[in-house]
Amino acid sequence: MISRPRRLVCTILFLLAAVVSARAAELPSTVAKGARLVEVFSSAAFHEGPTWDPVTGKLYFTAFFGGDPANQQIIRLDGPGKGTVWLDKSEGVNGTWLSLDGRLLGAQAYGHRLMSYSFGPKGPGDAKALAVNMKWHQPNDVCQTPNGNIYFTDPDFANKKTSKV
Repeated sequence: MISRPRRLVCTILFLLAAVVSARAAELPSTVAKGARLVEVFSSAAFHEGPTWDPVTGKLYFTAFFGGDPANQQIIRLDGPGKGTVWLDKSEGVNGTWLSLDGRLLGAQAYGHRLMSYSFGPKGPGDAKALAVNMKWHQPNDVCQTPNGNIYFTDPDFANKKTSKV
């Protein structure tokens, strides 16, 4: 079951990504009455994979700067408009998820790995490769079920012929 704060953060970020018309739209029941959509961070990067850590009270998300695999990061939101590089050169971590044991899972597109990171104050305390397969295309999104199973997507962006889960 997704926690209430995580559900709220994910819902708000999803709504921010949508095109909002000038007219007031009806919000889903997961958004508190009277809530307003607020942009909390903006940069020239392409952002994805938001994950809320309830222990630190911080939001983590990925940042892609063009197609350079060496220029991708995981950012920690430290306040409105203030993002700190939590992991530099992430090898294309795209989708992230808070694991059952409180670690950050990451689907690493260019490293062809499923990663697990502990939350450290200035970056990952440690990093573990849970699975590696150089034949994977580009692991993209990841999630974990209540029983501990981990799923991720592996789209073939280059050939646009197959996509696997």
